[in-house]
Amino acid sequence: MTTLNNMKDLSTPIVSIGMPVHNGEKSIRKSIDSLLSQTFKDFELIISDNGSIDGTGVICNEYAAKDSRVHFVQQKENRGAGKNFQFVLEKARGEFFMWAADDDYWEKNHLTKCINYLTNNNDISAYTTNVKINHRVGVRSGVKKLIDECPLKRQKNFLQYPGQNSIFYSVYRTKTIKALNINKYSYEAGDWKFIFDYIKKNKMDFDENYIGMLRELGTSEEYKKFSFFKRIKAILALKDFYFSFSVKEIFIFMPYLIKIQIRLVLTLFFRKNKD
Repeated sequence: MTTLNNMKDLSTPIVSIGMPVHNGEKSIRKSIDSLLSQTFKDFELIISDNGSIDGTGVICNEYAAKDSRVHFVQQKENRGAGKNFQFVLEKARGEFFMWAADDDYWEKNHLTKCINYLTNNNDISAYTTNVKINHRVGVRSGVKKLIDECPLKRQKNFLQYPGQNSIFYSVYRTKTIKALNINKYSYEAGDWKFIFDYIKKNKMDFDENYIGMLRELGTSEEYKKFSFFKRIKAILALKDFYFSFSVKEIFIFMPYLIKIQIRLVLTLFFRKNKD
């Protein structure tokens, strides 16, 4: 088995994939299989189990024992999601990095397409393929090109519809992603603010013609099952997201932040799922 203690003895991979997980036994096997089946083979998969109490550790140890690209760490306790995401990033050795959720799946050419594009486009810092979320494809699921030369325009484009923020799981140039500490974004919709801050200095693009990422998330119909107080709680949970903006940012982006709040209220109280 390859552990983080002897990773330094291995040749440096081109891509590092970080998979933070907590109690993921129901989905993680399919997720890992989709990564190990990629046509692009030169990567390491760093899995950090955040104190799971189910069979996640057994499954991950099984993969680490049979594939030297898999490096598994069992944390002694739940460190919190932010620290776990930061942990796998800090251990990354590759030129490129991708976070991988334990309940997402990837088509076999996903990494190949991303690395080929980034290798041939030095002005782009992050790239991903298109995404299908609960049978819904593309921009409506929060994937949008962020390649304008003007940083403010990139940020405005993102806030127009951050959606499920699938671009958070892009393939990044590792040096650009390590410039930000993901742990400081440990609040509801912190991944939105992370991308907002990232594109201030970096461009992000995606392949709209290839659906390489599959995600299965909650639908608006499931929100309908919430009690009134749970819906209110979900709305108030975004307070830390709004407070994370500077006064200058609030002044510039206020119309977009208001639209985000309105859209959330509509989703929680009125909008029906069309899927």
